[in-house]
Amino acid sequence: MYFLLCSSCLHAQDSPYNARSYFEAEHNNTYQSLVKKVAKNEPLSEEEFKYFEEHKNYLTSFYQNLSDSEKERYEKNKLKWSGQPKEGSGEEDSTTVDITPVGSNPERKFYLNNGLYGLGYGITSIFLFEIDGPGAVALPILSLGISMSFPAINKKKYEGIDYSTIMMTRHGKFIGLLDGAALGFLLYGDISEDSKKGKAFAATMMATSIALGEVGFHVGKKQKFPEGQVATYKYYSLLVPFLTFSGLVIGNVDDPRVYGASVLVAGAASYWYAGKVYNKYKFTRGNMLASSSFGLLSTGFGFGISPMEKPWHFIFPAITAIGGTYAAHRIFKNTKLSSKQGLNTNYASLVGTTVGFLVALFIPTDSHHVILLLPVATGTAVWAVYAARYKKEQYWTSRKDHKKWTDMSFSFTPQNYFINKRLGKSTSGDGLKTGLPLFSLKLKL
Repeated sequence: MYFLLCSSCLHAQDSPYNARSYFEAEHNNTYQSLVKKVAKNEPLSEEEFKYFEEHKNYLTSFYQNLSDSEKERYEKNKLKWSGQPKEGSGEEDSTTVDITPVGSNPERKFYLNNGLYGLGYGITSIFLFEIDGPGAVALPILSLGISMSFPAINKKKYEGIDYSTIMMTRHGKFIGLLDGAALGFLLYGDISEDSKKGKAFAATMMATSIALGEVGFHVGKKQKFPEGQVATYKYYSLLVPFLTFSGLVIGNVDDPRVYGASVLVAGAASYWYAGKVYNKYKFTRGNMLASSSFGLLSTGFGFGISPMEKPWHFIFPAITAIGGTYAAHRIFKNTKLSSKQGLNTNYASLVGTTVGFLVALFIPTDSHHVILLLPVATGTAVWAVYAARYKKEQYWTSRKDHKKWTDMSFSFTPQNYFINKRLGKSTSGDGLKTGLPLFSLKLKL
């Protein structure tokens, strides 16, 4: 039924997979009205969200079926088509909006993202090549400038990017650092007493980050993953390796190569498991942002209650990390937070945690329990307030949209008393006196 509805905007083209047909599907009036609501941070009802996600997935599938020439044609003509009248109506399409999240420019975000990692790569290069003097200052700045200029130098590469592409690139570069470290331990073992191994380790991290960043970019640009799916991948690509690392610590494993190999395998397996989680819950990016902060707070709680004196004590943060993740998934099971709501929850939790940490610094104690548990408590309290607020907003919006039981309205019109007096009393055929009502109550079941 859904795809039959979508096909109504494709009839004008001979081939079902062409640039113009994709543009018309993308600018479907109903879908664009929901895009506007999301951009304004307005909660969607359950039915609206279902339609929004289905159409978004439909567009992703449609785009993947476009030939390269049709994709180029779409990128070349989309601005012109946005200014054209609707076919057969003679009116301009006033519902067209940019679906890039929060009014941001994806290329600008790539400038910033590339610059940040370029700065880090430049600093790493100082260590690798043992540069000192003015060169040690100039190299990171030069690396930052070159990295930020990539979108301007190779404009064709960055055409058609969206926030999903940005998220995949960021994730690739960040997870590349962690996987590079795991690969470094697997290849070089203990690096603490060998400077050559230390340099090779750093070079492996940098090369893996660059390589996986490119992989993430091209995969994200080609496949157009939903943002919620990318966010789910990001979270579990950290959680599963952490749990694996914890298991090795609990088992009192000493060999760095075992840690490296195990974390690499766990990282690969995390994507499989994250895919199953996303297919079950269909979380939004906002859901996963809020869930990740609660998972982090739960992990901090585990460290706070753990004695941290023996290797097996690592079981505490491992258990609380799993429990916090499961609890967050249950909390947001039937709630679809927007990205802005998820970010607001995270920022508020960060402020709460910071306040708790600053207060803990004034407490004269060397106990890690106090230093960790107090910030966790304040951060969790703030998180709970924001999570409950957004869940409540969406609940009442859903009730209002569905109108499952009644629709009632009441009006009071005292001026009708004077009108009735002036007109005089009238009598209906069955002897009842009639006139304009002083109040009315409408009840629609």
